[in-house]
Amino acid sequence: MILRGHERAVECVSVNTDSTRAISGSVDTNLKVWNLEASDEATIYEKEEEENAKKRRKKETKTKVPMVTIGGHRDKVSAIEWCPWKAGHAFSSSYDHTIVEWDLELAGEVSRIKGPKSFTDISIHSTSGLIISSCTDAIPRLYDPKNRDGTMVKQSFIGHQNEWVESVKWNPLDANQFVSVSTDRTDKMWDIRSSKSSLFDIHGHEDRILCAAWNERLIATGSADCTIKVLRLPKFCYHRFSNSFRSF
Repeated sequence: MILRGHERAVECVSVNTDSTRAISGSVDTNLKVWNLEASDEATIYEKEEEENAKKRRKKETKTKVPMVTIGGHRDKVSAIEWCPWKAGHAFSSSYDHTIVEWDLELAGEVSRIKGPKSFTDISIHSTSGLIISSCTDAIPRLYDPKNRDGTMVKQSFIGHQNEWVESVKWNPLDANQFVSVSTDRTDKMWDIRSSKSSLFDIHGHEDRILCAAWNERLIATGSADCTIKVLRLPKFCYHRFSNSFRSF
């Protein structure tokens, strides 16, 4: 299946929990909503030729056009996530210094958070609903999207060197912990109950860190050094992280 519709590079995509819808964000500043169901009438079948060592054959590829296109950002969309507490809603972050909540059914804006810098990533915790964000500076920031004062930063976390924080991810097992990764080559684990310093600093990459994922007891990070490092967390304690890295 191929989803066509953006005019410039696609920066982010997110699929809902029942795998029927996807939303994408692009350098073209637009969000697009896609129907992933096989019975969708907006499916185009394209003939493609495929080279084979023995013979040339043709195959049909499903190509879908967007259900909805939503404009509202003034710069590229950097991250997008479905709203965990309200069906049909999503949040996007952008280089236009904003995080926006969208009603995808009405194709309209619900609320807007204004930040001090361009946002590079957001992560929404599934239980608390809090948004942790990263920007083109060294400071992850915590927002409460249910607070309609869209300029209010709930907390700031200072510790990275004077480099961009590229990605942030919540601990899915603990609503108080998140990880941030930066072009300063470090991962930092934080607890929102104490923002004065990180819980742990994790080193190992030889170049800037660009992305992160946290899945239960595993943290994975991707770097410009062409490696992915996987950190396996102890079940009941968080220590000796430097010895837990595996490179792939």
